[in-house]
Amino acid sequence: MARLLLVDDDNNIRQLYSLMLSEEGHDVEVAASASEAEKKLTYNNYDLLLLDIKLKNECGLDLLQKIRQRHDLPVVLCSAYSCYKDDFTSWLADGYVVKSSDPQKLMGEIARVLAKKNISLLARFVPSLGPGQLCGYRVSGPGELQAPHSPLPHPNPVR
Repeated sequence: MARLLLVDDDNNIRQLYSLMLSEEGHDVEVAASASEAEKKLTYNNYDLLLLDIKLKNECGLDLLQKIRQRHDLPVVLCSAYSCYKDDFTSWLADGYVVKSSDPQKLMGEIARVLAKKNISLLARFVPSLGPGQLCGYRVSGPGELQAPHSPLPHPNPVR
């Protein structure tokens, strides 16, 4: 499915989320700090970054700002604190999830952000289409466009 970078200073969270996301078919790499994540981002390509806000000696929001300046990478913030939703910097993220015992919220937000990224890729491939006009094409994965099974009818058939 997608290649994800998970950044969280809590080893238990890294292990739990990595296992859950891997079981969903994602390729997951982990980083315990913002500085480790920056190194990985320098040498690797990812489809999405899952980022904790409160890291031990660093702030995930600082990393988010750096990412926005250097990368075109969707970011989902994942924090134990809902109060960061009101921080203007958190609005730079593509998604926000409050950590909970329900993994479905996290999985749903990741799926939503990846789908949004794939629609953006589709618009690059087929720029003449308007919003919502996929003409039978489907996004089958990051950067993958699948053509319709049958030819599209001509909009003005010759009679």
